[in-house]
Amino acid sequence: METLVLTPPDDTEMTPEQRDAGSVFLAGTIEMGTGEDWQPRAIKALSGKVGALYNPRRKDWDSSLEQSISEPKFAEQVNWELDHIARADMVYFYFDPKSKSPITLLELGLVSGVGEKVAGAAPAVVCSGGAVTSKSFAPATISRCTRILTNPLARS
Repeated sequence: METLVLTPPDDTEMTPEQRDAGSVFLAGTIEMGTGEDWQPRAIKALSGKVGALYNPRRKDWDSSLEQSISEPKFAEQVNWELDHIARADMVYFYFDPKSKSPITLLELGLVSGVGEKVAGAAPAVVCSGGAVTSKSFAPATISRCTRILTNPLARS
């Protein structure tokens, strides 16, 4: 089975086989395009293991856009991300140790229900990086998630 990799604004439908294999949203530090480009590692590690990967990093992102919902391209990006977080069977979080990752922390909050889905968000979470190992609210939040799975990007 070929893993479908979607980036905004793509909304290609999964095949029944891909749907059965599940989907993963790649949440994590992007920093308006200046953060570490970690998504290729995740795509390589997860390809063939899941039906679809939702990657919010856009190759054509214009970081000069106003970060306002009244800016159509920004609104399109935010809505694509929220829709695909809710659609995913699992959300993988990467916290860049060099960033405070405020949007990633917001996304973690969206999916961190206590034992059940919150507002349609995915119940399984995988995390790696700085905020997870720091003395912050993130580790406590993560501990309340439905499932914590092994990090496929852990470096040995």
